[in-house]
This record gives sequence, structure tokens and C-alpha cells, in this order.
Amino acid sequence: MNCKLQIATLLALILVCAHFPEASAVPRCLCLNFIECVPKKFVKDFLIIPKSSHCTKTQIILTISKGSRVMEACLNSELDQGMELITCWNRINHDIGRKEECIRPRRTRTPK
Repeated sequence: MNCKLQIATLLALILVCAHFPEASAVPRCLCLNFIECVPKKFVKDFLIIPKSSHCTKTQIILTISKGSRVMEACLNSELDQGMELITCWNRINHDIGRKEECIRPRRTRTPK
């Protein structure tokens, strides 16, 4: 009888572990290496991931296109270009349709 109880407990434990596989994963930041600056003409898109319990830094992932090469890179969010992008993203209220305003801001004309 004792053996049956141990087997039933073990099976229940296996089912619980199989049901929650994400509990065993160790979350971390997506960005481990950062670039300091990218010319805006090469930036095609960006993704801003706010600070969370998994990562204590705001992460900025840029899609960069140079010629026929397309690649992703992490921009340092603590330097000027990163802070400007975050400020713009907050100003447009995270509106995906207006992302282009942050990548290529309009120039304001100054009166002569």
C-alpha cells in the first residue's frame, strides 16, 4: 500500500512539473551586447522592451538595413540616441503606426 502511495505522489509531481515548464526556465535580458549609435538612415524599425522583473534595463532592439544586409542590434538605452528613442516612443503613446516619427523625426523650420 505504501508503494502505491509513493507512485501516485510521484506521478502527480511529474504532471505538475510538465504543466508548468516555464517555471524551470531562467529568464534574462534579450540584449547582452550593445551598440552606442547607429545612423538613422540605416534604422528600419525598433522594439522597446521596458524594464521588468526579468531584466532591470530598458532594452531597445533595432532592425538595421545596410544595402542588402538586414540585422538586429541592441542600442544602449542609457546613451543619447537610446534616450531620444525612448522619449519619442513615450511621446507618441506607443503608437506603432507612428514609429516612423521616432526613426526619422520631422525637421522644424526656423523663421529667418
